[in-house]
Amino acid sequence: MRKEGTIWASSKEIVLPTGKKRWVMETEKILELANLLGKTPKEVTILALKQGIIPLRYERNIDSIGVDGQRKLVESRVAIIGIGGLGGWVAEILTRMGVGFLRLVDGDNFMESNLNRQLGSQQDLLGKNKALEMKRRLEKVNPIIELEAVAEFLSSENSPSIIADVDLCVDALGDITQRFTLWEECRKFKKTMVHGAIGGLLGQAALFYPQDQGIERIYGKKEQAPKQGAEAELGTPSPTPAFVGTFEASLTIQFLLGKGDTFRGKLFLFDLERGNFHQISLF
Repeated sequence: MRKEGTIWASSKEIVLPTGKKRWVMETEKILELANLLGKTPKEVTILALKQGIIPLRYERNIDSIGVDGQRKLVESRVAIIGIGGLGGWVAEILTRMGVGFLRLVDGDNFMESNLNRQLGSQQDLLGKNKALEMKRRLEKVNPIIELEAVAEFLSSENSPSIIADVDLCVDALGDITQRFTLWEECRKFKKTMVHGAIGGLLGQAALFYPQDQGIERIYGKKEQAPKQGAEAELGTPSPTPAFVGTFEASLTIQFLLGKGDTFRGKLFLFDLERGNFHQISLF
């Protein structure tokens, strides 16, 4: 029986192939309600989920993460630092999963050599800022989340406005010196960081809480660490950033769902050429 109320009036019941029934709401209805109620689409989405109504675009998430898990994602805030090969895939997946706020941070512009691997790059976007263009792309993918583009490189000066109000930062950087800056700022603001790095058909990923020993366990002391990783010598073929970026997105989702302890302090190593995958405890 249909319940009363504006949210319920905009929803409908569907029957799944398993015979299970669910109340869902289409994106168009969410946008209409947001306009009618003077709320953001994200706020309407949260109201619906609190009543057990699932945005239809997230219906395939629910059997894996549950309604409460979906609401946690919608209520979460993530900053992705670097919107190139890794960051583009992280942003795409988190957008489709329904993470409610994404801050896309990159001061770089697309160039032709990015076209083999960077999801946001296109021939007609060469010379344009990566963060701004990725935001435009993702707005078309999911108009009920909040997206913010910061067309700057992260620094100690702008980090308060980038890091202080998010739940987690994703390291999708290629420069090790910048990666140390991000980790230092994450520790300063007590933010968890998901790390990822690639080179050739090799990749790695990890999740660090701010009180942990983090990337220094991988690269050593900041003063002694190389500025560039293996990518500078091995290049970056297409599969590697897609694979590692997807894994970074998965680590992010698990942390936001309250399952981060399972992955904390472990370094995941991937060799896509040989099909070898390893897990190392860092502390």
